[in-house]
Amino acid sequence: MSLGTAWALAATAAAAGVLRGFTGFGGALVTAPVCTVLLGPAASLGTVVAVNLLTAWQMLGASWRTMQRGLVLPMAGAAAVATPLGVAAVLWLEPELVRHLVGWAVVGSGLLLLVGWHRQGPARLPGTLVVGVAGGVLNGLAGIGGPPAALWLLAGDGGAACDRAGLVIYVVLTQAATAAVAAGTGVLDREALLRAVWLAPLYMVGTWGGAALFRRAPERLFRVVAVWTVLVLGAVAAVR
Repeated sequence: MSLGTAWALAATAAAAGVLRGFTGFGGALVTAPVCTVLLGPAASLGTVVAVNLLTAWQMLGASWRTMQRGLVLPMAGAAAVATPLGVAAVLWLEPELVRHLVGWAVVGSGLLLLVGWHRQGPARLPGTLVVGVAGGVLNGLAGIGGPPAALWLLAGDGGAACDRAGLVIYVVLTQAATAAVAAGTGVLDREALLRAVWLAPLYMVGTWGGAALFRRAPERLFRVVAVWTVLVLGAVAAVR
């Protein structure tokens, strides 16, 4: 690995941590596109999953108490079941195609949020499961299963704290499923773990900073940041 690549990964991990700490889900949206360009899809997936596993404990306690369990847990369960499909796609498809698929899927989620799409009434189980499956495929494909879940949660009336807590738990549960599949297929290998060991502290520091910003920010700012996170970073991955 060149020095320039190492610096780029380090800066990306710190910035991703800030976004994750603020929104509850944005970390992989930053790391996955950059790592995919610098390392390739398979190595990127292994690195993103390993970093998330090493830092998952940071935001669990308060988030578990605050989230909407009846919505988040079925969605995360469906995502876990669908994750192997995305991991298989990484191994079967061309790297450039993977990059474009991930990017345009993220852009689609972002555009729906940007135009203010709002779910009518409470979330129904079939829709929640479909969202979970879409997130699981994206999660296995590039470790970024957050956008569909963010779309579904932000389209409701839970509020910033509840939505953020749900996203934290969803990401932790789906990343655990991804890690199991990635380890079984060899994507989560020794090199990915070694990269994660030195990237994780930077990610954690950024996460603490992002969480501090969230506690001081108005609720509307949370939605604005979440929407533009989904949209801009998806566009970067799609057109790269």
